Amino acid sequence: MVKKTEELKRIFPAISLSEIESSSSFRYEKLNISIFQDWLSEEEATILLKPLTKTKFNNKFNDLQFNLECKKFIKLYEWIFENYDIYFVDTYDFDRGKNSDIYKIYKIENVQHFRGLYEKSLNDIEKFQLLLPEIELIYFSGYDFTDTIMFNNKELIHSIIEELKANNLHLLY
Repeated sequence: MVKKTEELKRIFPAISLSEIESSSSFRYEKLNISIFQDWLSEEEATILLKPLTKTKFNNKFNDLQFNLECKKFIKLYEWIFENYDIYFVDTYDFDRGKNSDIYKIYKIENVQHFRGLYEKSLNDIEKFQLLLPEIELIYFSGYDFTDTIMFNNKELIHSIIEELKANNLHLLY
């Protein structure tokens, strides 16, 4: 069922990242999803991310380790698409050439559109933000193989947590 922007704003009192960060009356719980079991120190990040980063920026996307790590997220993204209605939050202001508080919300209707979003994200070309109204969850793609979810009710997101664990992804607090 396609929800109108007004309905989505009722479910999600704050949608854009700046609204979320500046709200004093409303707070989401936040979890990070990563290929890593713990937050990395600067030294660990240099050691563990350098080969992946070098591979990405040399446009050698066929690198085995890079692909293995991407597949963990791809499986999660495809599971989300198969199980929930997904809305893309477009915060990019084309007139000013940067992200802004002004946004448009689009329902993702086909897997090809969604695949284009997550492939750009995994290659650090462009990040995305999704709304999953059924479980009141906001999903932010991130850098360095770490995404963020924000939610109101932990009971509603139990299935997504189980799925990310099944894909060898880890929760970072």
